[in-house]
Amino acid sequence: MRGLQSVMMRLALFRALFIPVLLVAAPALAGPDARITPVIRHTAPSEIEAMKGVLLRFEIRGLRVDDRVKLMYRLGEELLFYSLDLSIPPGETTHVGKLPPSLFPLSGRYTFDYYLVITDARGAEVAALRSPDDPISLPVTLPPANVIAYEKASDLYKSARFFEALRAAEALRQSQLPPELAARTQLLIAMIYVAMGDNDNATRAFQGLLDLDPNLELPEYTTPSVRSLFDKVKREYRKALVIKHQPPSGVEAINGLVLGFDVGNTQPGDRVKLMYRIGEELLFYTMELSKPADAASPQAYIASLPTSMFPATGRYTFDYYLQVTDAKGGEVGGLRGPDDPFSVPVSAPPPVVTQPLHKKWWFWTLIVGAAAASAVGVGVGVGVGGRPATLTRGSATVVFE
Repeated sequence: MRGLQSVMMRLALFRALFIPVLLVAAPALAGPDARITPVIRHTAPSEIEAMKGVLLRFEIRGLRVDDRVKLMYRLGEELLFYSLDLSIPPGETTHVGKLPPSLFPLSGRYTFDYYLVITDARGAEVAALRSPDDPISLPVTLPPANVIAYEKASDLYKSARFFEALRAAEALRQSQLPPELAARTQLLIAMIYVAMGDNDNATRAFQGLLDLDPNLELPEYTTPSVRSLFDKVKREYRKALVIKHQPPSGVEAINGLVLGFDVGNTQPGDRVKLMYRIGEELLFYTMELSKPADAASPQAYIASLPTSMFPATGRYTFDYYLQVTDAKGGEVGGLRGPDDPFSVPVSAPPPVVTQPLHKKWWFWTLIVGAAAASAVGVGVGVGVGGRPATLTRGSATVVFE
């Protein structure tokens, strides 16, 4: 029993001391051409987003200094594979293959096929992951159509084809865009205007951009001229007014009129003014509005126009628009304008017709009653005196036939 234990201990000591030495010395003993086959580990992604490109990582052990690691790839229905030499970037521990978004077409359905091959200094293959007959094949997913349209407009801008880029970007802005893409499109339009030297339109575009995101910060790649104008606009920026109003369908002159406006994003010192005119008048009058203390909304402004302002006769309209000015008197927003005001028809009550006195029924009732009373008086006088009565001053004789 002790002899068996002694043998087992000697075998364990041999394995611990001599097998590592043999592994190290084996290539030298076998000759200069002998080598250990590299081991490749790689986890393939499930798909590739064309707008993002792809980053492939390979962990490789057993490489020699003069070995070359090559990524072989093709797109779609291509027959030939392209070659990309891989290396270990600074700060990385694996070989990295980075393929940019510009490599991937933004139309059609296709796959990205690839395999990895390792060659020695003489170009001989020493290891591989898959092969041209059996590559790793990944589906490529395309972005929505509006994202593709943005990329095309951006490419036109980068190619200094500013007028074409502006048309493409403006057309894209008119469509329904998600918030992030809407902001990117607005920024692209502003950058195009700056490149064209049109700072007025660039300023308006930057203001629209800040309306979407008041806290926006420009990306690092923007040029100094773009950044300088944007910083100026941002310092002077105020958020666009949001005005809600439901115009009446008509006005009854005898009831007057009350108009309500919900004006959001006002600042201290702003003045909200109703501009109105009645009938055929050419000029608009001004009524400054205030916030009622009991209003349901803190943004509510009320205009109350009494009955006395509306003529009680004729057919006419009540025209109005809303104007908002800042503390310096500059117009900062509004609703409609003098050339396109709200126009509301006014209905006046029918005129009161005054009937002449001689056509009123009660007038003739009084006359007939008075005549009858005079006739009785004359008859009584004749019967008593036996002679015609002398009519006194102011009496009257009424004859009925």
